[in-house]
Amino acid sequence: MKIIKWLIGLIAAIGSIAAIMLVPGWGSNRNKRIKEINKESKKINANIKKREKAQKNIEKSLKNKKKAVKEIKKQGKYKSKKVSGKKAANFLKKYAKKDK
Repeated sequence: MKIIKWLIGLIAAIGSIAAIMLVPGWGSNRNKRIKEINKESKKINANIKKREKAQKNIEKSLKNKKKAVKEIKKQGKYKSKKVSGKKAANFLKKYAKKDK
């Protein structure tokens, strides 16, 4: 009798373990959700890294442009000149003649 009870208990235990592993609603959904969350977090981290790189590139280009502006100001090539009205009129007359 003891052997029969022991065998029945063993069969029930094996059946319950098999049911837990085979039935999709009991154990595998949790693992699927965890895997999906991990995939999403990896995608988000990749997007964050891309945006950080783009931000660094933008900052570098801004620094370069600011340096270029400072150099142009130091050279003084584009300063406005004080010109009298007569000189300006003469220049415009010469320019108008060249176009014809």
